[in-house]
Amino acid sequence: MEPDELVERLGRWSAGRGPLYVLLAARLRRLIDDGELPSDTRLPPERAFAAALAVGRNTVVAAYELLRTEGRIVRRQGSGTRVAGFAPSAPPGTTGAPVFLHLLEPRDGVILLACAAPDSPLPELAAAYGGIAPALAEISGDIGYHPAGNLGLRRAVAERYARRGASTEPEQILVTNGGQQALSLLARAFVRPGDRVLVEAPTYPGAFEALRDEAAVPRTLPPGLDGLEAAVREHRLPAQLAAELLPHLDTVVRRRAAERRVRHDHLRAELARRLPSWEAQPVRGGQTLRIRLPYGDGASFRRPAGGGPHGGHDLSLM
Repeated sequence: MEPDELVERLGRWSAGRGPLYVLLAARLRRLIDDGELPSDTRLPPERAFAAALAVGRNTVVAAYELLRTEGRIVRRQGSGTRVAGFAPSAPPGTTGAPVFLHLLEPRDGVILLACAAPDSPLPELAAAYGGIAPALAEISGDIGYHPAGNLGLRRAVAERYARRGASTEPEQILVTNGGQQALSLLARAFVRPGDRVLVEAPTYPGAFEALRDEAAVPRTLPPGLDGLEAAVREHRLPAQLAAELLPHLDTVVRRRAAERRVRHDHLRAELARRLPSWEAQPVRGGQTLRIRLPYGDGASFRRPAGGGPHGGHDLSLM
C-alpha cells in the first residue's frame, strides 16, 4: 500500500492525548481489527511512511514494533512489514461489558448483584423531595440546566467539605449525573494512553470501562489497598499524594473490613434461604464469596473459577 493511501485512511489519527507512536498504533490497530487492512497487506516502509505523516521515523518504528508485539503485523528483513493473519473482531451486538449488558438486556429470574443500592428510598430522601417540591414550583426563568451543576447544590457540597476541614469554594465543585460520568471525566482529564492507574480489585466494572476508553493500563491492588506503598514506589506516584493518603489507610481498611463482613454474612444468609442447594462457604475478609453450584455452566458467569473435582461448577461473586 502506498504511503499517501494509508495516510488518507488514517484520518485525524494524531487528534488525541499521549505519545504519537501510541496514537498511530491505535489507529492502525483499529484499521486492522475492522478488516480495512486485510491480512498480508504490505504496509509502507518506515521512512516513506514517516515522510507522508510528517513525523520522525522513530514514531513509525515504535508504532510498528508495538503492533508486532501484539501479533497484528509481521516484520521480516527483505520482505517489509505486512499485516498478520489476524482475524477481525466481530462488533458486539450491544456491549462487551457484562454489567451493562444485564442492564440493557435483563434476564428473567436472574439475581443481579452488580448494583449496590438500597431496595427502597431512604426516609431522608423522601422527606427532602417533599420539602423541595413547593420551591421547584415557584422557579421561573430557569430551565435547570447548569453545565457545572446547580449553584445551590455546589454551595452545599462546598460547605460540607469546609465543615470537614477542607476549605472549598462553589467554583471548585463540578456536579455530574452520576459516578460513571465522574469517572469518565476524570479519566479524560488526567489519563493518557499507556498510563498506569492503581485500581482496587474487584471493583466497580464501570471504572475499568472508563480507563479502557482512554487506553490506560490498570494496575490492580487487593481489597483494602494492601500494597499501595510498594505500588507507589514502583510506579513513582507523587510523594505528596502518598504522604497524604498513607496515614489514613489503617482507619479506612478497618472500617471497610467491618462493612464487608456484614454484607458477606447477609449475602450468605440470603443465599441459604433462597438457594439452599448452593454451597456458600465463609471467606475471610468478606470481599469475595466462593460458591459451589450444583449444576449449570460456570463459564457463563462473570468470574468463573473452573470446575470442581466432583462435578458442578465454582464461581466467585464480588
